[in-house]
Amino acid sequence: MDFKKGAITYPENKGLKINERQTCNLKSNENFVVLECVNRLLEKGYNPKHIELEPKWKVGHGASGGRADILVKDNSDKALLIIECKNAGTEFTKHWKETLENGSQLFGYAQQEGNAKFISLYASDFTDKKVVANYYLITLVDNEQYLEDNPKLLAFKDAKIREEIFNVWKHTYQKDYTTKGLFEKDIQAYNIGKKKYSVEDLSLVDSTTKQSKYHEFATILRKYNVSGRENAFDKLVNLFLCKIVDEKNNPKDLQFYWKGIAYDTPFEIQDRLQKLYKVGMDEFLKEEVTYIDNKQIDQAFWAFKNDPDATRETIKGYFKQLKFFTNNDFAFIDVHNERLFYENAQVLIDIVRLFQDTKIKSNTKNQFLGDMFENFLDGGIKQSEGQFFTPMPITRFIIQSLPLENIINDSQQPPKAIDYACGSGHFLNELASQMRPFIEATKDAQIEDYLKEIYGIEKEYRLSKVAKVSAFMYGQDNIDLTYADALAKNDKFKNNSFKILVANPPYAVKGFLSTLDQDSKDTYTLLNTIDSKAIQTNNSIECFFIERAKQLLEADGVGAIIVPSSVLSNADATYQETKSILLKYFHIVAIAEFGSGTFGKTGTNTVTLFIKRRNENPEKSKHYKNRINSWFANDTKKQKVFEDEHYIISYCQHLEYDFDDYKTLLKGIPNDNLLKTEMFDDYRNAFDNLTSTKNKKKQTNFKKLSQSKKEEELTDLFYTYLTEIEKEKLYYFTLASTNQSEVVIVKGPSDNKTSKKFLGYEWSTAKGNEGIKLYTDANGKHRTPLYDEDNRSNQDKINYYIQQAFENQNPVIPEELASFVSRSSLINMLDFKRTEFDKHISLTPKKTVRIQSKWKLVRLEDIAKDMFAGGDVPKNNFSENKTAKFNIPIFANGFENKGLYGYTDKARVVENCITISARGTLGYTEIRKEPFFPIVRLIVLIPNDLIKLEYLKSIIGLLDFTDSGAVIPQLTVPKVKPLKIPLPPKDIQEKIVKECKKIDKEKEKAEQGIGKAKTVIQKLVDDAFGKDKKDKISKLFIINSKTKNPTTKPDDTFTYVDIDAVGKGTGIISYNNKVLGKDAPSRARRIAEKGNFIISSVRPYLKGFAYIDKDVSDCVFSTGFFVLNSKDEKVILNKIMFYAFMYFEPLMQQIEAKMGKGQYPSINKTDLDNFTISVTNINDQKKIIKSIEKQETEIEKSRKIINGIAERKQKVLTKYL
Repeated sequence: MDFKKGAITYPENKGLKINERQTCNLKSNENFVVLECVNRLLEKGYNPKHIELEPKWKVGHGASGGRADILVKDNSDKALLIIECKNAGTEFTKHWKETLENGSQLFGYAQQEGNAKFISLYASDFTDKKVVANYYLITLVDNEQYLEDNPKLLAFKDAKIREEIFNVWKHTYQKDYTTKGLFEKDIQAYNIGKKKYSVEDLSLVDSTTKQSKYHEFATILRKYNVSGRENAFDKLVNLFLCKIVDEKNNPKDLQFYWKGIAYDTPFEIQDRLQKLYKVGMDEFLKEEVTYIDNKQIDQAFWAFKNDPDATRETIKGYFKQLKFFTNNDFAFIDVHNERLFYENAQVLIDIVRLFQDTKIKSNTKNQFLGDMFENFLDGGIKQSEGQFFTPMPITRFIIQSLPLENIINDSQQPPKAIDYACGSGHFLNELASQMRPFIEATKDAQIEDYLKEIYGIEKEYRLSKVAKVSAFMYGQDNIDLTYADALAKNDKFKNNSFKILVANPPYAVKGFLSTLDQDSKDTYTLLNTIDSKAIQTNNSIECFFIERAKQLLEADGVGAIIVPSSVLSNADATYQETKSILLKYFHIVAIAEFGSGTFGKTGTNTVTLFIKRRNENPEKSKHYKNRINSWFANDTKKQKVFEDEHYIISYCQHLEYDFDDYKTLLKGIPNDNLLKTEMFDDYRNAFDNLTSTKNKKKQTNFKKLSQSKKEEELTDLFYTYLTEIEKEKLYYFTLASTNQSEVVIVKGPSDNKTSKKFLGYEWSTAKGNEGIKLYTDANGKHRTPLYDEDNRSNQDKINYYIQQAFENQNPVIPEELASFVSRSSLINMLDFKRTEFDKHISLTPKKTVRIQSKWKLVRLEDIAKDMFAGGDVPKNNFSENKTAKFNIPIFANGFENKGLYGYTDKARVVENCITISARGTLGYTEIRKEPFFPIVRLIVLIPNDLIKLEYLKSIIGLLDFTDSGAVIPQLTVPKVKPLKIPLPPKDIQEKIVKECKKIDKEKEKAEQGIGKAKTVIQKLVDDAFGKDKKDKISKLFIINSKTKNPTTKPDDTFTYVDIDAVGKGTGIISYNNKVLGKDAPSRARRIAEKGNFIISSVRPYLKGFAYIDKDVSDCVFSTGFFVLNSKDEKVILNKIMFYAFMYFEPLMQQIEAKMGKGQYPSINKTDLDNFTISVTNINDQKKIIKSIEKQETEIEKSRKIINGIAERKQKVLTKYL
């Protein structure tokens, strides 16, 4: 190629013939395609003298004629192949469609070169730094056997003109073509057509191919009017099974290929598929499928003496009809005669061709099957059988929430895992994939040994095949699949033998119990809650799956089960007993509630129960049942043995009963104080409204009794009634108290738009783009707060906090996740204040400012000598700074400087006390041991001698005040006085104080470290900028140089950083706010790139500044930021200037002078342009930056220590209280 002359030179000196030179220049993109194709021909070994460019013929009756791109001749100089080259993409697709419709140019050329055996439409492109070629190859050679079997069909040899040749291709050969046979490695020059295919000819599916496969499969079904979607998917799964067997058993000579009508027939392709299917069903699912080939028939006639050939051929004819002209495992349409066989063959061949070049068996993760399965089964099966299938992101989140690493490391043998409603196998494959790195890192065993211990059970026959196919797609062949009813007894699955259970079982399946034998039904305690007449209609299958989990999991085994949200709230007897099973036999570790869009079109709200089988012998459920009976029999003989009276005390504290009063109930005669409580008054009203009570009063014998006898009898019945309710409540309160830790509650957003961002995906029904659409970053990584696909221990993701809860760890939940994730004691999730205790588990537990403890609870006012709120600032006796006259500190609410507000000359408080912040920094407590003056929003508590000051501070820190106000949370003295805290003996208080002081010393040391580091930083910054020569910032920096309008890409997802996303004085940016382009606010316009820094224009004194240390794709910043970038980093570095804004006081003074006095003081760009700064030389800047970064590392270490203080103190208090 000569780019200067714009010419392409071909080897004409070696015999290559060029008729016209329209393809010999660089003016057309198509000419490059011709060049690339000719190059392939030469590389393949075609002789240049057999290649002719731009052969021209007269086409039709016009004078202009036609001109092909490339003509290839054979060694006898006869036409062998005609190639028409097109640009890749739209043009290539358009011309192929025209070829299919009317033959287009190609068949016109075939008329002119009657000897041509092949014609081809060819395109190539340069993609991902490599040349990618695509072509369609059409054979013009007759299949003599095929024509002999179908004598009425036309042949190519009899077709002379364009229309006749096209009609033979259309009607006789059903527009047959191949996409291989010209340039593959095993194809020799002049020997066109591929007769043998190997796995090397296959390519893996990617996201682009996946979408096209969806569309093409649906197009084929529409093209042939295949209306039964479920049947079509069933047959597709059968084909996948054949494909897997083929890739596994025949890698060098693949049978799952339509080889073209010149080399293949519909009978032969279906026979090969049936043979592969038989092998697959036998090998993978242990199911026998009948298959008989012609050889077996031939062998059956060995003993015939009289004309065996005629008899054999007759029988073969009948056998052919039975085998092919009836419905079979590849019948996309009903087949019951020869015509329908051929119609189905067209569908079958098109679908085989769709997947024949695709590699199905793979070690890589592939969403393809799961997405397609969801698309084709989201109709009838879900609605009729209560099934919905788990999207891969939810599957991944759930598995990442399990403590897999510890399970594998702590297990001597491969742990057994099960999904007892495995559907298409998503959970099984994801579990195996996530276990793999831990196995490879710590175990000597083969991965196959672990895969063998992963079991799936599926009741529906078709789905069991899907699950096995899916396992092969993931390269996890050894996963054990069983076609069975998981609720039935099965010796293969022993009780208490599984360490891991994950499942999304069906729900609301009517009559499921009628399919179980009596032995299986008798294994379920839930059966006792169902009337025998309702067996045929009961649909609470999800409840039985929960009890089945109780049977299968071993002690300390972990589970994650997706069930309808109604399981937690339904008051039906079966559902109540289900909740009893959960509370008796499991620790409830976490509950995640997702919105209705989680599972595509299925509108059911679901929860995922993360549970851990209790490891107790004897079981606590039985032990405490016995203890409850003893308590209510007033049997205290074993009280000292079990030391469990504190559960009764805690229960009384929770319901605000006096313990001494409650003990009268345990003795069988509740006193008046207890009966007058609101709860017991409700009991009385409920008892009086019972049908049994009303009927009692109507009885003739009862009416004859005296009034005192009537009251006595009703009182006995009432005591029996309320005693049974209280026994049940106290029993479940005690069980909930022994839950291993607080429950992690995950709640997805309720509105659809925010929910999509939370899940990180949405569902598309657009034609050609069906299925789940993940929100991804520039690197293709899934964007969601649920999990990090590369790091299951990412503390910025929700799964980490569930994973830690399984290990009884409760790390602090970051602010960015607080809107989705919370914790609650299981006690607070149960409502013990209802007369009918139905064990409803609430995901919005009522927060109570109360602490559960084994020690007596006392009101704060009972341990206070005095308690009052601060007053107004002394008007005429106030100074911001300490002076000889004004030397008494004034304290308000706030953290900084312990809330120091200023100074006055008179103290209101002179005794040691505790102050509690009543607003803003709500609940913040501080010990005061010097005279001071409190002002508004600060509550003062002066304790009496019953309690130690340091203990009081620590215990108030446990109270949760977040619900202490409707709009603006705030505290008042009347709200604080009745709050109850545990009052242990002084020696216990002393122990708590002693341990907390040790922790406080570490905090103090860390705070000193931060202060020291900041002093060093301040000195470094002063040295950098304390020079005489000053320059305006506009001279040194480009400001707001780049913008982007997200609304121009309405369906794209952007990361939006607003003012609140930047920490004040920390330099930390939260990138968690995701918005669709169409929803982006008008302020979302600024672009800040790696190495830039941003300055908040609003309230800049808060130092909402940050240095951008990484590139975040599709990220826009608020116009409330100035984005600065150095004009010349040889003069001034961006990072040193960022430090100036953060730490250089003279610069902040310039900013404050321009801010104004409004509610939101701000600076504008003109202000920023005119601020002046002086800076040291570039080498010193680099040294200073390095030194500051070292100090920032020390600050971060100290902050981590400080952030962990509250959790450590909590553990101390929990230990003693």
